[in-house]
Amino acid sequence: MTDNGMQLFNPESVLRYKNLNTLIISYNRKITHISNETFSNLTSGLVILNLTKNSISTIDDGSFHFFANLQQLDLGENRLTNITAGMFLGLRSLRYLNLTKNSIVFIENSTFDEMQHLKLLDLSLNKHLSYSVRKFPARLFEKLFRLQSLYIQGNTMGDHSYPNSALQKLTNLKILSSDALLNCTFGPQLQSLKHLQELYLGTNCRLKNLTRDFFQYIPYLNTFVITGCKLVYIDPEAYSNVPNLHTLEISHTSHTYDLYEAFDHLIGLQNSSLKVLRLKFMYRTHFPCRELHAQHAEYLQHIALEELDLSQNRIALIGLDFIRLLPRTLKKFVLNYNKIT
Repeated sequence: MTDNGMQLFNPESVLRYKNLNTLIISYNRKITHISNETFSNLTSGLVILNLTKNSISTIDDGSFHFFANLQQLDLGENRLTNITAGMFLGLRSLRYLNLTKNSIVFIENSTFDEMQHLKLLDLSLNKHLSYSVRKFPARLFEKLFRLQSLYIQGNTMGDHSYPNSALQKLTNLKILSSDALLNCTFGPQLQSLKHLQELYLGTNCRLKNLTRDFFQYIPYLNTFVITGCKLVYIDPEAYSNVPNLHTLEISHTSHTYDLYEAFDHLIGLQNSSLKVLRLKFMYRTHFPCRELHAQHAEYLQHIALEELDLSQNRIALIGLDFIRLLPRTLKKFVLNYNKIT
């Protein structure tokens, strides 16, 4: 039921489908409200409910309590401002909850308490949410024992700390996507996140210096991706705190940190476990093109890479001396959108 100009959903229109397990009602900009009667009498066998890209601003308490078996609820790109526990009463089987691109300013402490099977929560791109303790109180995620993926990027407006106290409860978290804050590191509370393997930083990215202690309390990472930051410097010693790092991607550094500097800072990754290195869109505007020679592979040659991606760097020439020093373990070398002729 996509892009139909619907204002109200009539459950009788689908009652005949006794085995219905997926319902998609999206792109209906006249739908602004979900009442506790909107889905009344609908099959309790529903597994996926997609309500994206409507104009929903209010949801009555108990509106979804009919769906005891619901596993995926998608409310992205609506106009929700206040998220309360009553909205999600009865959703004890939920695995996936998407609240991206709303206008959320408040989340009630107990909102997620019944969702003890939740594996993915997307709160990204709610630009008024912020990482303050008032917005992300310490017990917000307390009952999310099984959560594996959390997306909170695009939510900060000049915050000075990560929501460490709230995050420390997520002891099974594997993937975290966050903004990158200026002069901030993740706090000691995150030492409890022993399963955190992938960290993605971007969207609102104010990080300029990746300091030696940046990974101190998140040492279990195997994937680190940072994009869209005005980076100035990466301390090579920072990588020593992530001994299991498998994939490193740095891209779109806003012309403040370029490919040559990135190569120099690889000294801290020599003889490491790194297998995939992606350095993309990293050039200064006053350099029309780049050449790669032996000095740029000085540290690369001591990393057992399997993939090297240097796309979008205005590379015009790659010397044979650079090629000869590339690790023999290399299986994939990507040079898309450069200036090589």
